[in-house]
Amino acid sequence: MTFNCRLQKFFVKDLTPDTLYPNILEIGTDENPFFDLKVEQFKSDGMTRRLSRRSTEPLDYYARLHIGQLQVAFINKFFWEITRFFEPLKSPELSDVAYRTKESVSKQMMEITPATVRVALVVKAHIPTVVVPQHSQSRDLFFVKFGNLEVWNQFERKEVRDSGMSQEWNHFSAKLTSMQISKGKLLEDNATFVVLHHLVEPVNFTASFSLALAPFVADIVYDVSGELNLVKVNMLETDMKLVMDIMKQNFGEGAPSAKPDLAKPSSMKPTSTMDSSVTVIQHDLDTPTTPEVMPGTPYNAVVTLQGLVLCLYEETNGTTSSIEKNFLSRFEVGKIKARANSHKEGENKLDFNLSFHTMSIDDMRPNNTRAVRNVFYCTREEVVTDDDHKPLPMISVIYKTAHDGSQEADIRMEKVTLNLNVPFLLRLQEFYAVSMGTTSDLPPPPLPGDLDTDGSHVDSPDLPAPVTPLKVFCTIKEPEIVLFADPSLEDSRIVVLKADIEVDMVNNEKTQKLVSKVKDLKMYSAQYSTQHAVSSWVIQPCDLTFERTYNILENHVDMSAHITELILCTSPSVLHFAFDVLALMGGKDSETPEDQATTSQTEDYRNLWGVKATSAEKWLNKIDNSGNSSMNPLIPQMSPSESLHLEIEQIHAYFQVRNLDHQVNLLHIRSSLDCKLHDWNKQFHMNAEMKLQVDYFNEKLSVWEPLVEPVSEKEGIYRPWEVVIKVIRGRSYPMTFNYVQEGFNMEECLRNDVQQLLHNSRRRSSSSESETDESTEMTVLRPKLPRKRSRIASDKSYVSYLYETCLMEADVDL
Repeated sequence: MTFNCRLQKFFVKDLTPDTLYPNILEIGTDENPFFDLKVEQFKSDGMTRRLSRRSTEPLDYYARLHIGQLQVAFINKFFWEITRFFEPLKSPELSDVAYRTKESVSKQMMEITPATVRVALVVKAHIPTVVVPQHSQSRDLFFVKFGNLEVWNQFERKEVRDSGMSQEWNHFSAKLTSMQISKGKLLEDNATFVVLHHLVEPVNFTASFSLALAPFVADIVYDVSGELNLVKVNMLETDMKLVMDIMKQNFGEGAPSAKPDLAKPSSMKPTSTMDSSVTVIQHDLDTPTTPEVMPGTPYNAVVTLQGLVLCLYEETNGTTSSIEKNFLSRFEVGKIKARANSHKEGENKLDFNLSFHTMSIDDMRPNNTRAVRNVFYCTREEVVTDDDHKPLPMISVIYKTAHDGSQEADIRMEKVTLNLNVPFLLRLQEFYAVSMGTTSDLPPPPLPGDLDTDGSHVDSPDLPAPVTPLKVFCTIKEPEIVLFADPSLEDSRIVVLKADIEVDMVNNEKTQKLVSKVKDLKMYSAQYSTQHAVSSWVIQPCDLTFERTYNILENHVDMSAHITELILCTSPSVLHFAFDVLALMGGKDSETPEDQATTSQTEDYRNLWGVKATSAEKWLNKIDNSGNSSMNPLIPQMSPSESLHLEIEQIHAYFQVRNLDHQVNLLHIRSSLDCKLHDWNKQFHMNAEMKLQVDYFNEKLSVWEPLVEPVSEKEGIYRPWEVVIKVIRGRSYPMTFNYVQEGFNMEECLRNDVQQLLHNSRRRSSSSESETDESTEMTVLRPKLPRKRSRIASDKSYVSYLYETCLMEADVDL
């Protein structure tokens, strides 16, 4: 039996007036049909079955599908309008019928699944194209061409290792060629598209999918593998900006405006269970879970990316009206390999492994020197191999999930160098800052609901969601962070920071604990040409331990940091280096005179009396209009109580000067620190205890003498100074404004108030009122606040002043 089906042409048009993209879906042409399907069924007799060229087993069906040209305009507003058009057809009765039909069809499919049917499939698709504009009224867009797609399958029987049995497989293969993304523009005639440049150069992709057929003998049921060739991306500032605008405007245009209840920042409700001592947190929204192929179905998946090259270009105005693009940065990633294994039995349910073999970030600006061209790269001189003589990755991520739901992650990074080129980082930050800004001709979307202004809201805690146990272990071995004083010089002065970092995090339903250990932390200054030769120490090798514990039930964060011995060295060259870096961070050298003139014209800080408009748009924009988030920045949230304990047993600070080839110590500060901080996000409270001893080197006598005389307890016995520092931040109150009269002159009233304060300060000093704290023997100075005067009283005093002035002038005239 043979079945043929052909679809010549099909289209979907948007008939909205003044639309720029009327052709939403257009498939096929008059010459070439879009859909051509041919299905052949063979007899059950094995002698009459057709044998495929790719299969070794007889077939039941043979299907061939050819798909012609296809063009889709992705306008999210159109799809939402179609959805709203069919909303009246949705009813509880119709939903009930659809649900029962789905259950019936699923039950019938389960009954016919055990029968093995061999179907040979051949699919060929010809260059589908998707047009994605910024929004429905914008002419800027992206072309996504998927290239030529071919899909075919074959049946094969293989022997299973160490079992003596064979397993039949259905192998599917897919090949996608010439897939690319381009930036384009719609011309004024609303019918012609023009390609400006290619964002993603043509790339090929191959994939294979193997399915085990019943009876199952192999350990896995699904075997997936894919390989993507080298991907090259060329992106300008306008391209990045267009991507962000599409995500914010096109994807959200026409969507129904959600109206969440802003008075309820949390969507979780506690419900009582059989045990009164246990409270279960119930979510209104579905909690996202990890997607699975089938519960308990073992599978194996391997995806390989041969490499990724991302080139960023900055746009500048050329000599003519055209815009020139200059090379800014190059981000390159070598081979990326991702592997996932699912096990039906054993300790782990899922194993996921992600590895990066090489990674680098280069500064490609034309005016850059070769000294700091490599911003981030791997410093391994030799390729490290494992026991099987395979190169080890630079970055590896291992993720495991057990059958009880617990999760483990292991992240490792080895021998990487980060060159902190401050001008390049500032320019890169500006590139992304410009890209994140949005420009739209559309009206702003309505706010989600009305805000309550009665002031009845109080701090409400964000109840914790039930979480599964998670353990994360991260190791960074021998990283280097290099900071340049002058990146334009090949032999620039640098400061190098090295350390070995280990981070261990445990997360469960009751606590979140993080322990970080920094071993062999050191910082030294050198020259870039000889960066491994220490010129002078800034921080000599030491160990640091940091621990953070968050008690979810008590809503308390406890942190502690401990250093046994900290040795700091300061010299004039180090101070000079710090000032140079601060100058680079200020960006004074990169600012042109034209930019300075523009800044001085647009920002006038001398206008102290001008009234400027204020708006709450900055805070209202942070509200999630989709309604998926329950956080409202206008409603205060209950932050957890915090405590930090910082302990440094010994601190040695040296001030050094260079004499020939040696560093000579001139000043030595010995100290220790025990500091405790509490609730710095609410009401700051700090209590610190220090021991202080300062000595200087007397060059004439060649001895160390105390600069700060120690405390003499008795003859011959001295102890260092003991300093206690206590800082408490009181509660702040908002500023209020009471002048509401018409014709009010703010400048005149403020001048009168200042003169009144100065007059009161001459009569009586504000520091006259003082008190002594007997417990700490400290004198507390409290300012004398002026008494508030009403507007009516000030008007009367002003009228009386005018009256007295008139009388004096009258006496003079007489």
